[in-house]
Amino acid sequence: MLARIILLIRRKIKSRFLIAAIIVFVAFGLLFARTVTRPLDVELRIHIKICQKTEKGKWEVIDEVGPKNFNFRASLLELVKERKVSTDVVIAATSKKGKPYKARLLGPAKFDYNPVTGRIQGEMIYEITYGKKTTRVPGKFTTDTQPSPAGDLRGQRAKGILGIERTTVKVVSALTFTPGDSPPLMLLSTEEYKLTPKK
Repeated sequence: MLARIILLIRRKIKSRFLIAAIIVFVAFGLLFARTVTRPLDVELRIHIKICQKTEKGKWEVIDEVGPKNFNFRASLLELVKERKVSTDVVIAATSKKGKPYKARLLGPAKFDYNPVTGRIQGEMIYEITYGKKTTRVPGKFTTDTQPSPAGDLRGQRAKGILGIERTTVKVVSALTFTPGDSPPLMLLSTEEYKLTPKK
């Protein structure tokens, strides 16, 4: 008789835990759905050092773009579904030497985000115009240190819960720009983001 009573108590406890787990799961699902569909206000500060190789084999800065600020809106929905990010935003500016610079993303960028550590890594293909030359430029970006022949770039991992609270992050990349028969240039890019979810 005592064993039967203990068994009934255990069943009730398990059922309560199960109900609680279901409630938590549903609540998290609703919060998650709301989060990924909520637009983000994006503040971007970008700085690009344009480097060229000298006759002695050393890379030196020959021009710069920015620092320049941009503002646009984005969503996390594609990131959550496919680990990709796309945007139709075009980065357009004039370099310190007066040359036009323009960059746009060709197709979605692959995006790997670790919400625990804040680490971000990814791959993308840009169409970049510098001066009168335009070409496709593949590359990688990271919040870690990006080594390059022209010097290392240091990123900064995401601070804040992406999509839920204001998040700051710095990503860096070293891109090789090869405009036709002209000598290749190296674009050392630092992008600082402030991402604020809309209420």
